[in-house]
Amino acid sequence: MESSRDVIKNDIEKLKNITLELNQKDNELIRSEKKFKSFFNINEVPMAILSQNGYFFVDINKTFSDILGFSKEELESKTIFDIVSEAINQDGVDNWQLNGALTKHIHQKSGEQVLILWRTTSKSEDDFIYAIANDVTIAMENKKKLQEREKLYRILTEESYEVICLHDRDGIFKYVSPSVYMILGYTQEELHGKKLYDLISPEDRAAVINKSNENINIGNSYGSIKYRIRHKNGKWKWFHTIIRPIFDEKGEFLEMHSSSRDITKEVNLEEEMKEAKDMYQMLVDNTTDLVKLFNSKGEILYISKSCEDITGYTAEEHMLHEPFKIIPKEDVPMMMETFNKVLTEKKKHNVIHRGITKNGETVFVETFVIPIIEKGQIKMVMTIGREITKYYDEIKSMEYEKNKFDTLVDKSDELIMLHDEDGIIKFINSKIEDKCGWKREDIIGKKAFDFIHSDHIERIEKIFKESINKKKVFKEEVLFLTKNKSYQWFETFITPFGSDDNLGIITYSKNIQKRKEKENKLKKGYEMMNEALDMLGVCRFDMDIKTKKCFNISSTTFDILNIDKTENPWEKIENENINKNLLLIAKNKEKISYLHDKLLIRIFSSKTQKNCNTATIIIQKTNV
Repeated sequence: MESSRDVIKNDIEKLKNITLELNQKDNELIRSEKKFKSFFNINEVPMAILSQNGYFFVDINKTFSDILGFSKEELESKTIFDIVSEAINQDGVDNWQLNGALTKHIHQKSGEQVLILWRTTSKSEDDFIYAIANDVTIAMENKKKLQEREKLYRILTEESYEVICLHDRDGIFKYVSPSVYMILGYTQEELHGKKLYDLISPEDRAAVINKSNENINIGNSYGSIKYRIRHKNGKWKWFHTIIRPIFDEKGEFLEMHSSSRDITKEVNLEEEMKEAKDMYQMLVDNTTDLVKLFNSKGEILYISKSCEDITGYTAEEHMLHEPFKIIPKEDVPMMMETFNKVLTEKKKHNVIHRGITKNGETVFVETFVIPIIEKGQIKMVMTIGREITKYYDEIKSMEYEKNKFDTLVDKSDELIMLHDEDGIIKFINSKIEDKCGWKREDIIGKKAFDFIHSDHIERIEKIFKESINKKKVFKEEVLFLTKNKSYQWFETFITPFGSDDNLGIITYSKNIQKRKEKENKLKKGYEMMNEALDMLGVCRFDMDIKTKKCFNISSTTFDILNIDKTENPWEKIENENINKNLLLIAKNKEKISYLHDKLLIRIFSSKTQKNCNTATIIIQKTNV
């Protein structure tokens, strides 16, 4: 058996060997760490070491520092999320850990941003994440440009509204763009190797072939032709095609390039316009109105056949006259002014004037002067004249009545408005400017409720509807907005008018601002008097003698009479004798006093009220 000394000696030897082995591993780790640091610091690839707990920067190499502009010391207290410009939620972090890649914009120290692709290793046992950061800003920009070019190419070829083709001299398709399916219903495969001319209308085929051969033979760069081509559904489409022959270096023909556009809608529109023009010409030639066309110089270009019926002159005779020859001299300036307005404003105007017929009679004509505009310029002027001699006297009478009405309305001291059933103002007299400072054009076309105080809008809207529905007149007091943004009190009568299918509202409004101001002063006076009476232990109230309705009740009234605020104070103090004398009090403006349950009651007619049926009651407690 080994002695205890031998065992201890063996154990010491083992410890020495273990220590030597550990020292060797430490030295290897130190050398490995030096090699890693050397590799890490001088590497041209941007690298960073992050803590797994919070993604704090532990170390960065020089290349990484050069990209961001931050030193190692400046990043020691920061996490990767502090320098990322876009927010990263927990899903983004999880995806980064799972996929090992994350592309985000990073803030440089200078304030600029670069797009960085982060690649990470999996979690290591030493609680660190080793990350490689590549600047992919330029690469991503180039990728974006490439995508934009590819998108543009698809638009030009696949989504173009033109069909691009290549075919030989005989019309055999060598290439057709994908847009042919959208326009003609054929796929590229269906047309490849087929003959173009077989799709063209027999009526147009020869012209298309001749045009193609002509361009090939004389070497023209471009040519164009319009023809019909068959859709896959059997219908004909109109095409406008630009053709260009392509030659080799020796001048030999290689193939024909064509670009075709569907112009079916334009051709159909031209046909419709031609038909409309023919129809218009027929209407003009057969109308009872006098239609004329003038050029920009005022020369007559056309006169309708109805000229002879209205003026007695034939169209040929009329053409020989100056434009205003058959108009009395007194009316010529008015006609000239109307024409000048049309030429200046480029808008239609009408004028009523006299005309002289061939037999010397005077007729009244209403003429509409209409500019015909092309590309923003007046090309011609059309006049449409209608004889209104029979109706002229009626028109003048109506104008007189209208002027009389307008005069009466404008002379009225009241503000008069005409509204539709929605409250839109259709008419207002000139008093609006005197009363509120607004001009008519500021008000007409807008809702009346837009000019009413917000506290009153709901009530007035309700009354408008009720007035129309019940055909009932209402009287309301309302605050109306003035031009200077203040409000004025108006007493307004809201009156419905019109038939069931065309109802509206007329309002007659009188300014009561001064009356309201007096009422407010009177109200304040009552309040001050009531406060004084309250201090003296005296109460007062006013009463309508006929209805026994009380108002302007002082606050002490309810305490002195020991009644609830909902009760009528008069009912507490009235008696049969007093009721008999109330009318006498009002008529003769007398006053009486009497005792009632230790209350001294004085009753007299209110001097401040115009209505003699109002009485004032003052009550004071007594010991009698």
